[in-house]
Amino acid sequence: MPETIKQPLWEVMKVLFKPHPWHGISMGDKAPNIVTCYIEIVPTDTVKYEIEKTTGYLKVDRAQKFSNYCPSLYGLVPQTFCGSRVASLASARIGRSGIRGDEDPLDICVLKNHLARRHSSASDPDRRTGYA
Repeated sequence: MPETIKQPLWEVMKVLFKPHPWHGISMGDKAPNIVTCYIEIVPTDTVKYEIEKTTGYLKVDRAQKFSNYCPSLYGLVPQTFCGSRVASLASARIGRSGIRGDEDPLDICVLKNHLARRHSSASDPDRRTGYA
């Protein structure tokens, strides 16, 4: 297929099919120093959201109680997996045995000094991650 046709077709595909937040989004060109992340919860949320592993949809997991208040942006690092290798690394670092990975993507808390609100825009990378 000629390059002149590929680019417009790819743009249409991005509109029709959203990438899976765990598998379909890159960790970023500057990883591990700067990573792209998918934000699931902002501090103002009253419910905890989870990525549904098979579809990539954001679903309500449970109501947030006051003791579970998340003080920062919380989400996941795409294309990561916390399995036995991550558990081994954690065990070696802290000198404790019996640690297991949760078989989810790597969790991330993003610290920033501005209020973040949930956005639905997919065109601006900063808005996708919840930055206001």
